[in-house]
Amino acid sequence: MKINVLDSNIFSNPLIILLLLLLIFGTIVVVVILLRKYAKPFKNNDKPKSEKEIAEEEMKRILEPVDDEETLKAMDKFEEKKTVQKSGTKTEKKKPEIKALTEEEAAEDAISRLVRPVEDEDVKKAMEDEFKETQEDEDK
Repeated sequence: MKINVLDSNIFSNPLIILLLLLLIFGTIVVVVILLRKYAKPFKNNDKPKSEKEIAEEEMKRILEPVDDEETLKAMDKFEEKKTVQKSGTKTEKKKPEIKALTEEEAAEDAISRLVRPVEDEDVKKAMEDEFKETQEDEDK
C-alpha cells in the first residue's frame, strides 16, 4: 500500500504550508548569498566611489566642451581674476574708523532711535529734558 505524502493530514494545515514556503525561499536566499560571496563568477568587484568622483562624473556628463574661442578667452580672464583674488594681491578696502561718541551725542542718538522724529520743537525739547532727568536719576 502506497502512502501519498501530499494527501496526508499534515499538509492541510495552512501554518505548515506557510512554514514550508518560508523554508524553501530561505534556503534559496542562503544559497544565493553563499554563491555571491565565494563563487568567482558571481562576485561583485565594483568598489564604492567617493563623493568627489561621483561629482566629477556628473559634471563631465552635464557640461559640454567649449569650442568658441571668444568664450574660452572670457573664461581664461575669469580664471585669472579668480586666482588674483585668492592670492590676496587684490587691494583690500579700508575699514571706516569708529569714533567714540560723547554723552550728548549718545543721548541724541538714543532719542532718535527710541522715538519717531518729532516735528514740534516744544515736544522735542520736553522729551530731551525728560531724558536728561532720567539719566541724572539713574546716576544717583
